Amino acid sequence: MTAPDPSRRPAPLWEGHYLTGGAPDRERVRAVLVTPDGAVVLFRRTVPGRDLYWTTPGGKVEDGETLLQALARELDEELRATADRFVLLTAVDRVHGPDERLNRHYIFGCRLLRMRPEERYGPEFHPGNGLHEVDLIPLDAESLAAVDLVPPELRTLLIANAPALRARYVTRSGQSRRARPK
Repeated sequence: MTAPDPSRRPAPLWEGHYLTGGAPDRERVRAVLVTPDGAVVLFRRTVPGRDLYWTTPGGKVEDGETLLQALARELDEELRATADRFVLLTAVDRVHGPDERLNRHYIFGCRLLRMRPEERYGPEFHPGNGLHEVDLIPLDAESLAAVDLVPPELRTLLIANAPALRARYVTRSGQSRRARPK
C-alpha cells in the first residue's frame, strides 16, 4: 500500500490531535457514535491475556475507499448501524502490532440513526478475537473517565469535548437533532 496523500484529508474539528508527523502505514476510521439520548456506543473488549478495555467502532480503510465509505462499512459490519451528521473530530497516530506499523486513526463524530448489533457480521467477531460487547456509556466526563478507552488520547478529548458533542447531536428532550435541510 502506498502512503496516503495527506492533502486529500479534511482538517479535524478539534485542534487537539496527536500526529507523529510521519506518513502512516495504515489508515483507520473510528466513530464516536452518539445515541439520541446522549450516550456513546462503545465496545467493551475482553481479550485473552489483556486487561479489559473499551473502544469505538471502526476499522481499516480498504484500498479505493474514502474515509466516510470505510466508516459506513465498518458501522454496518460491526453494529448493523446507520448514522449521519459525520464530522472529523481528530486524528491519532498509534504504533500497533508486532510489525510496529504506524496506524493513523481518523475519528469522526456522528449521530446514530439505527443499530441492530444482533445482526453484525464483521470478520472480527470470531472466538479467537475475544468479546466485543456493545456498551452505551453516558457522554459525560464522569462516565467516560470510568472506562479504559483506547486509544487513551481519545478518552482525554472526549472528556474535554463531551458538552460540545452533546450540543451537536442531542436535544434537551433526549431526541437527536434533525439535520437541517440544505
